[in-house]
Amino acid sequence: MDAQIDFLVKELTASYRQVHSLLMDSRVTWEAASDEVVYSFETPGAILGPPDPVTGRRQRLPRNNPSVQQVFMQRRTHAGRALNLYLQPTQETDFAFGEQEFGFGNETLSLGSGLRSGIESLMVRSAIRGGTTDENQLTNLILFRRHPERNGRAISRSEPDFQQVSQEWLRIRETIVRPILQGSHSNPSASPTPTQTPTPRPAPGQPPSTTSGVEAAGNTMRIINCITRLVDQGRPISFVVRYLRDLRRAEAAALSSAGIKIVSCYEARSSTGVSPTSMAYFTRAQGQHDGRRGFTQAQAVGQPAEKPVYFAVDTDPTVRQRQAILDYFQGVRDGYYQYLADMQAQGKRAVTYAIGVYGSGCVLDWSAAQGIVTLFWQAFAPGWCNNRRVWPGANIHTSGRDQPERCRWRLGRLEGWGNEGGW
Repeated sequence: MDAQIDFLVKELTASYRQVHSLLMDSRVTWEAASDEVVYSFETPGAILGPPDPVTGRRQRLPRNNPSVQQVFMQRRTHAGRALNLYLQPTQETDFAFGEQEFGFGNETLSLGSGLRSGIESLMVRSAIRGGTTDENQLTNLILFRRHPERNGRAISRSEPDFQQVSQEWLRIRETIVRPILQGSHSNPSASPTPTQTPTPRPAPGQPPSTTSGVEAAGNTMRIINCITRLVDQGRPISFVVRYLRDLRRAEAAALSSAGIKIVSCYEARSSTGVSPTSMAYFTRAQGQHDGRRGFTQAQAVGQPAEKPVYFAVDTDPTVRQRQAILDYFQGVRDGYYQYLADMQAQGKRAVTYAIGVYGSGCVLDWSAAQGIVTLFWQAFAPGWCNNRRVWPGANIHTSGRDQPERCRWRLGRLEGWGNEGGW
């Protein structure tokens, strides 16, 4: 099962990225997901029209064609059965797939060790491919998926079911997450070893940074030579964060020629003049606008595939304002899908990108639990929420103030760990 899941993830992320994006979108219904897999991934002969008289090729019939709809209905029956079994995790049910249905012959899968494990392995592997490699974040991803009623809430000793939930967290980490990260296999039904504490360990502290960078709020063409001579924490500058609003191809090429990588960030005022320094900025509609515009700008300046655009939360939201931040990043994801659709409508090849976040430690916590963001840039402000230490899993950390000036500019001081998402 693990090998099959791994092959499926590789095939989806490499050759069927739009299908993969739809499957990872929590807003998509299981019926729509089932239809999309059949129509755009499997493409059985029953949904193809007659051969073309010239080329001999068979094209897909429209989705509303009766033959296609019949295939959709047949496949939804199996998808619904699988979903019902997944939603009953304590019931060890044998699920036999007929050969004509799924091609597994007479193989019988146990839900506890097969179907559910496969789905959760797929989630973890997809998150890793998106850049999330912290075992605690990956474990939380599965826990929050199993328990949507937690709404991303961390485990607390004060909750009534602390012992049970903490044990489940450990089992997820030991039997699903760590074996995938280590490239090994383990028994999905195994329990933690007796020497393990039932309390989830806090995330380990972030190791020392390995790279240094600067943040530049403007065209760097005239100071590139100066940047190459800067030293921070005993290291040369290896990356520059640039805002997509005024980044151009010529500057990107000049930085690249100087051996400096670019990290893309989107931050701009709304149409009414509100900036990301105000909580009034953060709505789903604004996120949709920013995602669509940000990724379009990234493609326009030549940003390569799979690299992130960091979206800025340049304020310190309270816990009560958490949902507004999550709504905003749902909008960013909506905007990303709209960008893909725009490129397709224009007959252009869409470049696939990752979503990053800039903000306080709390904003990074919330975004990691939500599962949309895969790269994390922590702000400097020591007084902001959960910001007194470097956030475990950070890709970039603003390590100091932008004064005194360097190269006659107020260049932000950044540190990284070699996985900043530069290009």
